[in-house]
Formats: sequence, C-alpha cells, structure tokens
Amino acid sequence: MSPLVQPVLRQLGLWTTFLAQGFAPSHRTLTSWDQVGLTSSELLLEARGPSWRVDRMAFDGWLTAAGCRAAERVDAKVCHLAREADGWSVVCDDGTSRSARRRAAPAHSPTARVRGRKRRTA
Repeated sequence: MSPLVQPVLRQLGLWTTFLAQGFAPSHRTLTSWDQVGLTSSELLLEARGPSWRVDRMAFDGWLTAAGCRAAERVDAKVCHLAREADGWSVVCDDGTSRSARRRAAPAHSPTARVRGRKRRTA
C-alpha cells in the first residue's frame, strides 16, 4: 500500500489503529506491470515513509469495521438539509436534527468525518 495512505488514515483518526493491526512497513517494492521481470522502487529515503504490506482481506475487514463504528443509523425521513460553514445540518421528520461537521477536510470529501448529534428542534 502506498505511503500516501498515512495522511488519509491520520485525517480519519485511524492511523494508530492501522499500526496496531501489525501490517509490515516495506522500504522496497517489486512490481511487474505488463513487462518481463521486476521493477524495484526504493522507499528507504522516501520522505512520506514506507509503503505497507497488507493482507487485503484483513485490511478491508478492519476498515469496514472502523466505518461501521463511526456510522450512525437514522430511522427517520430527512425533511431539510442545509449547508453550514463547517459542514451540514439535517432535520428529520421525527423532530431531531443532526450535524455533520468537517474535520481537516471538506465536508464532501471521502475523508470527512461525520459526527451524529441528536437534538430536538422546535
């Protein structure tokens, strides 16, 4: 996995738990894309850090579980959706509202974090 995964996982607040999964850093990658033989990429002096050797099924399972822990299920119809300076405000037909706030990334980006906060509306 590319060294570029680190800033994305940091923004999502998942870097520490990623490291705890035991995936191994790799300072050299060998690839063969439509060619005979291997091409080596040295990452020992890469400023962004090493690449990562991951078990893809284990990584996907870990990432899915992390997403499920961060999600909130809403059993209500959305009545109003409004963009705010720092995210979105959602008003539901059950009288509650929720906010999705940005955290170091635009609200529309895949790295935005959603925080579900319930509050009664008048």
